[in-house]
Order: sequence, then C-alpha cells, then structure tokens
Amino acid sequence: MVQKKDSPFVNARVLHSRVEYVCEMIKDGIIQKYWKPGDRINENEISDYLKVSRLTVREALSKLEESKIIERKHWKGYQLRAFNKEEIDSILELRSLLEMFVFRKFIELVTPQIIEDLIACIDEADLSLNNNDLINFRKADFSFHRKINHISKNFLVEDYLTGLYFIIDIIRFHYCDLTYEDIAKKSIIQHREIINFLKEGDNRNALIAVENHHTTFREYIHNRLETEI
Repeated sequence: MVQKKDSPFVNARVLHSRVEYVCEMIKDGIIQKYWKPGDRINENEISDYLKVSRLTVREALSKLEESKIIERKHWKGYQLRAFNKEEIDSILELRSLLEMFVFRKFIELVTPQIIEDLIACIDEADLSLNNNDLINFRKADFSFHRKINHISKNFLVEDYLTGLYFIIDIIRFHYCDLTYEDIAKKSIIQHREIINFLKEGDNRNALIAVENHHTTFREYIHNRLETEI
C-alpha cells in the first residue's frame, strides 16, 4: 500500500500560523504601550521572548509594515510608525468614506437576525464598559463593525477597514487619553440609534446617524490632538 505523502504546503500553513501569532503579540504590545511611536522594535528580543525564529519575526514585521503600522528605517530597523495630525485626519476621513460606502450596501442586505446579532454586540460592549473592561469593549465594538462590513460582501474594503481599525486604536491609545469612556458611551448610544432606525425600516435616518457617529468621533480625536500632540 502506497503511503500518502504529506501536503507540500503543511509547513507553509504552520509558518503562516506562527506569523499571525507574532503579529497579534506585537499588536498587543503596541496597545499596552510597550512600544511608543518612533520606538525601535527589536527582532531578537521578540524572537527570544516568544521562542520563535527570527525569520518568523521578520515575516510578522514585514506584514505589519505592509499594514502601515510599523516602518523600516535605514540602519535603524523596524519602528512603530508615528503619525502626524494631517495623516491622522486623512485616516479618519478614509474610515468615514469607506464605512459610508459599506453601510449603503449593508442596508440593502440586512435581515432581522443580523439586527439581533448587532444588538448583541452593542449589549456586550455596554456591559464591558460598565465593568471598566476596555479590552473586551474594543473586541465587542470591533465585532459590531466587522459584522456590518462582512454583510456588505465587499471583501477588499472589509480587509482594508480591519487594518484601519487597528491604526485608529493606535491613535486612541498613543495620541489621546487611554481611558476614552466618554466617547465609548456616545458610541454605544449612537450604535443603538442606528439599529433602531434599521428596525423601523428608516434607512435614510440610519445613514444620517452613521454620519453623525463619524463626526462625533472625529471631533473627539481632533480635540484630544490639540492637547496631546
């Protein structure tokens, strides 16, 4: 009996999994402010700490560089990217444009079950905020947006927005006040308002509510930047 050979892509899948793991660990370190904008990210340190090869770390750093989260400087290696006010404003504007595009597609496809799933995300975010669990709040808030993006069925925009959300989290945590409960509470209220309009079949006011949601967030970030940068 001929023994079936292992797939030639097994090692590639394992490497991909390790690279994703290292990416997520680096992202956690960024959010926890282990690295600040402009700080060098040491490949050897990550390799030793996570017990992975330097090749895997380089693959992860290269992936994060493609996402514009970090950058590579000549003779200095990788470092956490620093954003200026103009770049931050462009990021927020791009997020608003893409989410409005996605939401217009979303309202054509939304179902009562999807609305219930979104309500569950809002409830989880609300509970997490009341428990002062900002990490879980971030996850629930991200889940809310990810479900809307996914239902729109534009997967290129969905992938781009996923990367953009993490950059926006860097802006929140590194350039603004870490404890952003006020904007989080407003976000939950506005998310509920959007869902209520959808439940009533009022798509026009749902779109207006999304625009107001973006405006509130941009104004909050701009006000914080005036004092932080």
